[in-house]
Amino acid sequence: MASEFSKGQAELPILLSHTQLEHTQGLPFFVPFFIPGNEIALYGAASGEQPLRNTLEDLLNHHYSPINSLENLFAHVHVYEVADSVPQVIGGFSVRAMVLPHGSAPTLGFRVEADGQSVCVFTSVDYGDAGVNPNIGDFVRGANLLVHDNLCGDARAPRTYFVGQASVQQAISVAEIGDVGRLALFHHAPDADDGIIEALVEASQKLTHIPLFAAAEGQIVDLDSTVTDAKT
Repeated sequence: MASEFSKGQAELPILLSHTQLEHTQGLPFFVPFFIPGNEIALYGAASGEQPLRNTLEDLLNHHYSPINSLENLFAHVHVYEVADSVPQVIGGFSVRAMVLPHGSAPTLGFRVEADGQSVCVFTSVDYGDAGVNPNIGDFVRGANLLVHDNLCGDARAPRTYFVGQASVQQAISVAEIGDVGRLALFHHAPDADDGIIEALVEASQKLTHIPLFAAAEGQIVDLDSTVTDAKT
């Protein structure tokens, strides 16, 4: 809000991996939505059951929200469905999406490119017993940075309530198949403190030649660098 968003003069594209509640519950509390003049575009996957816009409208219906509809937000809100593996220009970046396995929810991983640099983001993925599909390696190939789901942590640990997520070993497998520059472990277990995450990173680095680190809120990562210099 310290930028043009407070004046209703900003444009913002938002890439939705999927529409499960933990990824969308902030929608009615995002202040730029309530500033007239802002242009906000939401990109995501169609569910197959109904259009993406209808799914987002359902999150705001009168049973859950006093807003009742996207139409009642003061900003101009646009909703676009993203086709699998079809590149498009979004906010000045080349963006491609790939459908990922994640239970019954249609889920997307994204590859974002500009100026010869590329970042791939897989927020939620469950490879199941079949393991990592080689096509996923092709999708992330050569990326400067892969941000990958790590909610299961060590694959040897009990999965319990982490069904639908990936382990650090699977994240490493994708990174190695795709020969990415660096791997950011993301989507940490909610009961993992800094010590647990730091120990997991240390142990995980011994499993691969690809530099890896734990993603943290507020990090700034230099894609030109070959070392982990993420800062908060």
